[in-house]
Amino acid sequence: GSFRQSTWPSRGRAATWVRKHPGTRLTRRLGPKIMSPRGFTMYAIIQIAGHQHKVKENDVILTDLTGHDISKEFKCEDVIAVGEGESLKVGAPFVKGASVSLKVLEDTRSPKISGMHYKKRKGIRRHWGHRQDLQKLQVLKIQG
Repeated sequence: GSFRQSTWPSRGRAATWVRKHPGTRLTRRLGPKIMSPRGFTMYAIIQIAGHQHKVKENDVILTDLTGHDISKEFKCEDVIAVGEGESLKVGAPFVKGASVSLKVLEDTRSPKISGMHYKKRKGIRRHWGHRQDLQKLQVLKIQG
């Protein structure tokens, strides 16, 4: 299957990615719930490297390479929607004046995908593999 962290349910909690043992896959550890006084959680839908992610403050997401160096902070102004509950603002295509501050935590790679083309009795065998280069980003602040 695909490795898409942003679609996993967090149930209003901040999530951190931890590696239990060296060389194993990242597993997700959920922290305490982060809720606003009205019971809704402020979130934003942002577009990074052609992919859309639903993020909250302190979330850690995996995305394709952004071109920023490790431990650098940058702003993403491609915000499709921002808000909470009934105060949700949806842009066409982006919300004006909204931005999300992100920090690059590390560069990593996805798990290996291997495939094979094979035709019986024809001598056609081709094996291939792929690992996507990814960046782990932390959401620092949502403005909008």
